[in-house]
Amino acid sequence: MAEETRTIQTIEQTKAAIREKFESLLRMLDSQDGVVRTAEQFRSRELSIVAQTDAIAGMAVEALVKQSLEDTQLQASGKDLIKSSIDRLKNQGKRPVRIHPLRGESFKVEEEYYYRAGLGQQKREKKGALSTPKFTGIAGSS
Repeated sequence: MAEETRTIQTIEQTKAAIREKFESLLRMLDSQDGVVRTAEQFRSRELSIVAQTDAIAGMAVEALVKQSLEDTQLQASGKDLIKSSIDRLKNQGKRPVRIHPLRGESFKVEEEYYYRAGLGQQKREKKGALSTPKFTGIAGSS
């Protein structure tokens, strides 16, 4: 089963989707079919309610994450953290990041991506350490 991921939306679009799902849940509860007569009906209604509430919870988490990412104070503290890092960090630009909440579908947000600069050079220096006989045990054995 392919995993669904919602496309990148604005906070307002996410909040509108939450309201729509919530109204759908209320319409289901207010419908004429409110009386459940068999165990199968109860089970199907229960699964439907669980699916809708999980979707609402996932969208609420998405809205909270997006609000947090847009917060200027959080962005400033992130920049301070990057500047105070022991390693030099290089900005690779905005990248889509997939987040998997406990409830609901996964979603994507775009955020700055940083990596430690200069790692490629360090790896190149470490390669081939045993290619020359640097150890006396290897060079001196006959």
